[in-house]
Amino acid sequence: MAAAFLALSGMVLASAPPMPGDHVDSPFHRQIVNVFALPEMKAELGLSPEQLAALRRQKQDLLTKSNEITGQIATHRRELDLLLSGDTSRTRTVRTLFDQIAGLQSQMQYAGFETASKMKAVLNNAQRAQINAMKPMDLHHLMMSRGNMTEIEQTMQWMGLESSMGRHGAGMDMHR
Repeated sequence: MAAAFLALSGMVLASAPPMPGDHVDSPFHRQIVNVFALPEMKAELGLSPEQLAALRRQKQDLLTKSNEITGQIATHRRELDLLLSGDTSRTRTVRTLFDQIAGLQSQMQYAGFETASKMKAVLNNAQRAQINAMKPMDLHHLMMSRGNMTEIEQTMQWMGLESSMGRHGAGMDMHR
């Protein structure tokens, strides 16, 4: 996991840094929170065994895809580090690597959006209405209290949402 974090340490730099607390209410953040909260809401939503299995499978698929993309980003970052560590005039290659890394980060963010959309499609209308009615902070607290913290931290960092998590330990600073 340390390699994945190092490979993605520049990801947050690629996007505008969120103001403390702003990201919790953003629609994209809510989508990603749904990926981790929905499989943990069996009782609250009255999820059937089939729904629960589908939600867990979709979450695991996102984690697998994120790991694959992280590996590709790490490879490009190593190439970039080699080029940048020397006195290079290969600016075109450097630009290409930055573009490839940005493209992979975009793929990862889209994968999170796509997974959240697929997960909502598993829910019935009443369940979707119930999840949509939840306040962002309540949903966030539920995810943080029941979810696998390693998966949550890793994915939030991958998605470029939690630049503060690494600085504040377990990421509890985002509950403001």
